Amino acid sequence: MIRAIQYRRFGGPEVLEMADVAAPAPGNGEIRLAVKAAGLNPVDWKIVSGMMGGDGPQRPQGVGRDYAGVVDAVGEGVTSVAVGDEVLGTMHVAPGRGPGGGTLTERLVVEADSVVRKPAALSPVQAAALGVAVEAASGGLRTLKVSDGDVLVVSAASGGVGSRAGQLA
Repeated sequence: MIRAIQYRRFGGPEVLEMADVAAPAPGNGEIRLAVKAAGLNPVDWKIVSGMMGGDGPQRPQGVGRDYAGVVDAVGEGVTSVAVGDEVLGTMHVAPGRGPGGGTLTERLVVEADSVVRKPAALSPVQAAALGVAVEAASGGLRTLKVSDGDVLVVSAASGGVGSRAGQLA
């Protein structure tokens, strides 16, 4: 058994609960991580609060998408990473994989090709803060088709997405 933070109904922080859940096992093409740090983003509290719509969770749901951890098990066919590798990523997991789909858990199963190796210069906490912010920033820059020589003004460049957009640009 492992511990995971989950919610069963929409609301504020009071709906979050610590639960004991079965430890997930990696399948073909998947890895399991010992989670060292998990990042939370504005979208996470919007989902938990119900602001993103829906009738509420149909079963206990996990919280969070960004993570950094150490690979502790690999499934069949995985050659890109090995047990002991430090990785980071943003969770894109099918429902039913892992404890309710969140990263606030002790162990997490994800597709092996969805992770990148954590740079040694980053702590797990720093690495877990990158996923959603970098995806949003890089998506914005792709949409704008920013290229060499362009001038880019980033409003609120002190936040996660804005600061990453400035760095990437």
